Amino acid sequence: MNFATVLTVLFSALFWTSAGAAASAQSRPNGPLQIIVPYSPGSVADSLARVIAAELREHRRQPVIVVGRPAGGALAAAEAFTRADADGSKLLLVTASHVIPSTSRKTPYDPLNDFVPVATIASNEFVLVANPSLRASNLQELIALAMEKPGRLNFGSAGEFSASHLAGALFNARAGVSINHVPYKGAAPALVDLLGGHLDLSFQGPLAVLSLIREGRLKALGYGGERRSKVLPDVPTFAEGGVGGYQLKIWFGLLAPPRTPQDVADRLSAEIAKILAKPAIDRQLAEQGMETLVSDSRQFAALMKADKDRFDALLKSTDINLGR
Repeated sequence: MNFATVLTVLFSALFWTSAGAAASAQSRPNGPLQIIVPYSPGSVADSLARVIAAELREHRRQPVIVVGRPAGGALAAAEAFTRADADGSKLLLVTASHVIPSTSRKTPYDPLNDFVPVATIASNEFVLVANPSLRASNLQELIALAMEKPGRLNFGSAGEFSASHLAGALFNARAGVSINHVPYKGAAPALVDLLGGHLDLSFQGPLAVLSLIREGRLKALGYGGERRSKVLPDVPTFAEGGVGGYQLKIWFGLLAPPRTPQDVADRLSAEIAKILAKPAIDRQLAEQGMETLVSDSRQFAALMKADKDRFDALLKSTDINLGR
């Protein structure tokens, strides 16, 4: 190989390396990546967003910030997000409740078609917790008390048409009781009122109530999973407590605005998958009563469609009432 050929090869290599770097740089916005969380500070969703943000920040060498938008609830945040720039600069963290409201009322957006799925992060099931003053220490006693005092007990949720609202409605249907629903603007405010004795019950994620149960400030009556929780091994499942047919797995995932190019969503999905593959992240989520849930953009889209169909069937059945 003569000197001229060597120069040509070197020039070509430098050119394509520079071009690749430029293309990679252009695929990302110049400003920070924002993860928008339409739930209250300190919620499970907020905590998950911060875990992912910290890992993305390190992986991308780019500012990644968590932006709380609890005002107006998840519906308002999702509607505003449909008008966000489709340049990969913003992600919306949603839960399974994202696909619930459109079944029960008209929403200003289509939860399946007005967003670009990126990836799921984790999943968990609800723990039914009670104020210590409640005269029930297990599900059988709760059901007996609810039948003794129909319409007198209440449960607090993260808001109307939220996943915890559906959890309570499903429990009423499967247990054959009538426990009143009290909607809040987030799971955390409901938990505060439960601790203060203003509520009897609430359906909460394990992360939010683990320490409170261990300290005796709340009573855990049942767990909504098929198997007992690894972090709450002494708490029986709803099936063990006599409430069969209760299936409600809650997932957490990230969406991009409509018109986001699929290749942008795919790159973000691959980054999230690498983060969730880290043993340290898996352990961190497990300690919080959660399981990592890895999916790419298309798998996440299929999950949302399947869950919407399932929730549609639940809410349209004669024994499920999602009214207040």
